[in-house]
Amino acid sequence: ERGRFPAWGRPNQDEIFFVLTKDGYRFCGVFDGHGGDGHRVADSVRDFVFRRLISSVPITRPDNFEEYRENMHAILSNALKEASDALFTGEEAADARASGVTACIFVMDIKKRWLFTAWSGNCRCILGELRDENMGSQGENMSDSASQSSKGRSSQGKSSHGKSSKASSRRRRKDATKRMVASRMTKDHDVRDANERVRIAMTGATLMPGTFGVDQIYVTGEDFPGLPFSRCLGNLVAKKLGVVAEPQVVDRCVEEQHDTYGGKVRFVVLGTDGVFQFMRDQAVCEIVRDCEKYNVQFAASSITQSARKLWEEQQEKLADFVDDISLVIFWL
Repeated sequence: ERGRFPAWGRPNQDEIFFVLTKDGYRFCGVFDGHGGDGHRVADSVRDFVFRRLISSVPITRPDNFEEYRENMHAILSNALKEASDALFTGEEAADARASGVTACIFVMDIKKRWLFTAWSGNCRCILGELRDENMGSQGENMSDSASQSSKGRSSQGKSSHGKSSKASSRRRRKDATKRMVASRMTKDHDVRDANERVRIAMTGATLMPGTFGVDQIYVTGEDFPGLPFSRCLGNLVAKKLGVVAEPQVVDRCVEEQHDTYGGKVRFVVLGTDGVFQFMRDQAVCEIVRDCEKYNVQFAASSITQSARKLWEEQQEKLADFVDDISLVIFWL
């Protein structure tokens, strides 16, 4: 959804894509442009990354799992870095001298049930993870004990009423241990991170408090560009201030087991900072959960409306500014 800008009119600078391939991959991405030509930069980067991912991922997966992971990491990382480089070589019809884009891309390998995400900037990827305390190693031990105890009791009383009551009790205990939790795969790239802050400061850039509680990056002695992120694609001015394009890549399995719980990813949400600036990850997760699998469009509309409402409530501080709001949701 397009935002509102009191000083000057411009199109929505967010872009997204989503595709499911026949060879068992799901691809999606969100791109948040900034600067005077940010909408063209976002459009160019989206198309470049989409083409690169589709042409690079392996149809036949390597048998060696570590080799497979390293290969996928390289594919995602290179797709973003090369998209940024292409903005400065004349390959893309966008002016990236003072405009750029933050990005987050996501790949699910359906055959291997493995998830990858790469990002540069403050676009975000969260997972709706169904956590079950009975699936953890400690939970399994407790469940085994409870099961043995239950067997002992049931051997004493054989009535059907007793069995039914015990089954109902077990179902209630099982449901009570399950909950949907927002698990963030990405970490926003901004100067709250000490390493990011040091890199920016070493260039001589000025850091000043921003409207949203994150210090913004300025050319010393000037009132621009005022960037709230420490990494992005494109933007030559930002590069001179220590803002790099280097993406970060992480991965995980759809199902993971920990000491105290087991987690299974049920859905994925990618969004620009227009979504997450004021909305908590868990609030987004709960909307998707409540709308369920077959109401994804309604979930997206509800999140967009909720995010916009929160922006509207901040107007006294934001001077009639509302950011673009874009997201991708899909259930596994």
